[in-house]
Amino acid sequence: MILASKRITSGSNQYLLLIGIVLLSVVVTRDIIHSSIKDYSFYLSESLLFSTFWLLFIPLTVVCKREAKKRFNITLPVILSILQLTAFSLFVFSVSTLFFEDSFEFYRTLINTTSKYGLVCVLFYGFCNFLFVNDKSILEKGTYQKTKRKIKVNKKGKAILLDCDEIIYVKSDKPYIALITKDRTYLHKCSLKTFLREYATKNFLQVHKSVIVNTEDVVSYTSRKNGDYDLYLTNEHLVRVSRNYSRNFKSFFENIRLE
Repeated sequence: MILASKRITSGSNQYLLLIGIVLLSVVVTRDIIHSSIKDYSFYLSESLLFSTFWLLFIPLTVVCKREAKKRFNITLPVILSILQLTAFSLFVFSVSTLFFEDSFEFYRTLINTTSKYGLVCVLFYGFCNFLFVNDKSILEKGTYQKTKRKIKVNKKGKAILLDCDEIIYVKSDKPYIALITKDRTYLHKCSLKTFLREYATKNFLQVHKSVIVNTEDVVSYTSRKNGDYDLYLTNEHLVRVSRNYSRNFKSFFENIRLE
């Protein structure tokens, strides 16, 4: 699990770096086109300096995600917007004072930026706040601790109460579901949806339309480079994570806290 978490973190960092490069390229290209249309001189240094406003969305969106997962805060979008506008204006003032012949005043930059992009910031962080809070709710619903921790199965005509924690993964075997443990496979007549709703503990996560895994039994996983993943489990079975379920799967591992 530790290895899997590190892989996701590394992938996230590369993704953020790519977003930053794309943003810089788009802003600089826009400034070049605008200067050509309006017939004024283009300065790459100034374009790069002012493009940092858009780059600030990246770290502050990460902050928004982290805070939204802790609790819902209706003032968070306003706080992040003020922080971005102030930090940007201060950065522009500091850099221009140190390296440019003509500096940009802090208050004028703050007022101009707020009038142009203040509402954009509030709306963007408001949307992110709503999105991350709902994503947290979906994840919690999918991994909520249920009161039923045992499931009744039959073994040679004998009813057995199987502890759900012993189940490594569950797969559809219509009209039954197959409960795979370390020692054997049991059949139970219900659907995967019913199992999640009535029996699954917080450790169970659906990774495919026909498969649910016990995350405590995940040893490692590898990407198929197409949005899907392969899970390697403690019983040496390999289970595929469908790209349709990879979002919740990755969110689960991103939220692992190492002791």
